[in-house]
Amino acid sequence: METTLSTPSSAQDTQIGTVRQKYKDSVMDISGYCSVYDESLAEHMSAELGRDVASAVCGDNRFTQPIKTLLIANSTKAAKERERYLETLAVERDAVLSYNDQIRTNRTAIPNDDLDELRSRQFDNLVNEIEQIESAISTYEQLLENRQQEIHNRDPRSLHDNMKLHLYLYRPLDTDFPVVSTALDEIEELADRKRTIQQSLSERIYQA
Repeated sequence: METTLSTPSSAQDTQIGTVRQKYKDSVMDISGYCSVYDESLAEHMSAELGRDVASAVCGDNRFTQPIKTLLIANSTKAAKERERYLETLAVERDAVLSYNDQIRTNRTAIPNDDLDELRSRQFDNLVNEIEQIESAISTYEQLLENRQQEIHNRDPRSLHDNMKLHLYLYRPLDTDFPVVSTALDEIEELADRKRTIQQSLSERIYQA
């Protein structure tokens, strides 16, 4: 009976093939992978673990000790970066929820009267409304300052830098900074309302 002996080189071939398959079955085995990434094994591994690892694992190489050491080191580094990234996502989620609550609370129930309707309202009532608007704008301006400082102070290592983080998270939206954009829209709307009321008050003073 013929016996096939296992050689070190054949064992190494089996090991590196196992590494490829394990990577496919774990890191690349996510729902909608093709539609989101559409990358080959070598492309994805290069992005995750570095070009050297991808070249060694996907090329015609033996699974030598140097390759194994590099794979372990880069995998450990990638795992730590992923943990930091997940922590950053959690912080960003909590921050956005908090800012949304602040914006919702700051939205004042100011009637959207046109000039004709404003003329029928009491002078003191309109002055009080302007004060409410100015207070709301001040609150939004403080919110913007807090948010911008928060973004600048965030640890950039989680996704290389803060800009890339926002580009990645909010790419389906029309803006990369939704909290800032929403607050600016609110300020603009309140400022327009304030100008309309001031116009009505100016007409009364002029006619008096």
